[in-house]
Amino acid sequence: MMIRRAIVTGASGFIGQKLVRQLIARRVRVLTVGIGGAANEGAQHLDFGPAIWTEPQWRQAIETGDPDVVFHLAGRFRGSFAELEAANIGQLQTLLASLSAYETKPALVVAGSAAEYGTAFLDGEPTSESVVCTPASQSYGATKHAQTRAAMAFAEKTGARIIIARIFNAVGAGMPKSLALGDFAAQIAAMGAGGVIRTGNLDVWRDFLDVETVAQTMVRLAEVSAADGIINVCSGVAAHLRTIVEHMIERSRKTIRLELDASRIRPGETRVIIGSTARLQRLGIAPQPPDMQAIADAILTQASSRVAA
Repeated sequence: MMIRRAIVTGASGFIGQKLVRQLIARRVRVLTVGIGGAANEGAQHLDFGPAIWTEPQWRQAIETGDPDVVFHLAGRFRGSFAELEAANIGQLQTLLASLSAYETKPALVVAGSAAEYGTAFLDGEPTSESVVCTPASQSYGATKHAQTRAAMAFAEKTGARIIIARIFNAVGAGMPKSLALGDFAAQIAAMGAGGVIRTGNLDVWRDFLDVETVAQTMVRLAEVSAADGIINVCSGVAAHLRTIVEHMIERSRKTIRLELDASRIRPGETRVIIGSTARLQRLGIAPQPPDMQAIADAILTQASSRVAA
């Protein structure tokens, strides 16, 4: 399908900013909804503040944007369980209640998370969307999985086209410090000639994807009419976390020692986590694994620029 008009929530976030830019580059009329000013030049913006948006506010957004597609990225990664529930489940439920009032419903693309799989990962085996999710109770993953269930129940009840873009590890310049590589880069950049970084287990392999590719894949999923339901957004290839961090240290030319902190070890942590790209490939979408050295350089360069500023 051709996207002419879109609403994007969470447009000021790490993925959201890239998504809005890609939509505008495709000449899509974009309305962003959320906190603060418009995330990108060229997008109209409605500022609804930090509280859970009400149904009248959502109806205002839908009437203003008249969207072909709603990309819902707003939510929280950290906070108390009550805060995570409100941001990740409550916000979506209000959106769905608002959409139910419209006879012609836009497609809805929801940013899901690989954290929904929880302990369902099998070491080194590609994880498919059909796996039964087992996220830890009262966790971020649990709230994202509840979000997915609510969206899928709405799709079944109403016939609306809903896509859960189950995103693995988005990486790239602009990563927040709440994400591992963003945190390592910030620590390295803030050090003088060197020092010590205390870490958890770095001898793990994870499925990373360039944030620009994540945004592009979400747009492509909306464009491909056959796409619906839960779809992994991943590369299907694992990269070694220690190698990436050591590359950052080498590039910094600082004398930095990595020191294992036992308190940061996660019991039963899976060594190698990768997602299955089979559904993406059947849809004609094939995200390329990122050049992790180039990505690490970009993350470190931006972190260093922030320190210098």
